Amino acid sequence: MSDEGAEAGADAKTQADPPGTEGPTPRQPPAPEPASDGIGSGPLAEFLVAVRRRPALTIFLFGLILFTGGLVSVIGSQIRGAGNDLPDQAGTSPAPEAPAGRVGPVFGEPVGPYIERKKSTLNERARSDPRVPTLALVVFKEYRTAGQVEAFLNARSMEALTAQVRVPVRSFKPHEVPLESKSLADASDDMREQLNREVEALERIAAATEDPAYRTVYSNDVTLYREALGKLTTDPATIFGVVVRATHTSLAGAARAGEVRFVDLPDDPTATLEDTTFAAVIPEDTETASFAVQ
Repeated sequence: MSDEGAEAGADAKTQADPPGTEGPTPRQPPAPEPASDGIGSGPLAEFLVAVRRRPALTIFLFGLILFTGGLVSVIGSQIRGAGNDLPDQAGTSPAPEAPAGRVGPVFGEPVGPYIERKKSTLNERARSDPRVPTLALVVFKEYRTAGQVEAFLNARSMEALTAQVRVPVRSFKPHEVPLESKSLADASDDMREQLNREVEALERIAAATEDPAYRTVYSNDVTLYREALGKLTTDPATIFGVVVRATHTSLAGAARAGEVRFVDLPDDPTATLEDTTFAAVIPEDTETASFAVQ
């Protein structure tokens, strides 16, 4: 999570360009020469004569035309690309297609229809293949503490394989914690220790920075991380999803629990952790999917 939290101020750490020097006083242009070479007369003719007699001007104009055309093309492609990142508010376009091996909605996808599709999938599999074990992502309605999630899983004889965690503070993105050799409580402790280390590092950088603009950016980062630490102290709930392995019947039962938002399944019941990316919907996402798990 250090990368994501540090990103909260990284983009702002650019310095303003130094002011440019004043240019020389412009000279008065020479009197226009009469048009020739059969071009005719008038302002346009005089301009064409000047272009013919000054090869450097010709090259400059040609380059300007190419640059302008390229700039228009780039701006047009950026505008079209930006439009593709926005969720379709009118609902006329199909939902974005998730990459192969991904469990979870893509950025900007409406979460309501996605959840309904996943509920239907689980119900169908619970009827057709009730005893088949599979990986699944249990998504909670609210952030849960390690103790709450462990009690939930123990009551259903489920083992947590990875946890989806996030400090519910602005600019903090979610990430995944493998649990092969640690408990959910260990993962929460690691998060707190990591935040403490990052606060100390940012404070040292801010104190050693002479540039006022940079010092302000680093100080803002320190404030943000201290806010996250305070949140963990007063309310250590950070888990909003957990990857488990269980039968379809057990998962259908878990999906009916009051604290569960829905249970997300991979398309392939034989999927493994190595070939699957799990990205749970965070509790704040009520309309469209925002963050992607890092």
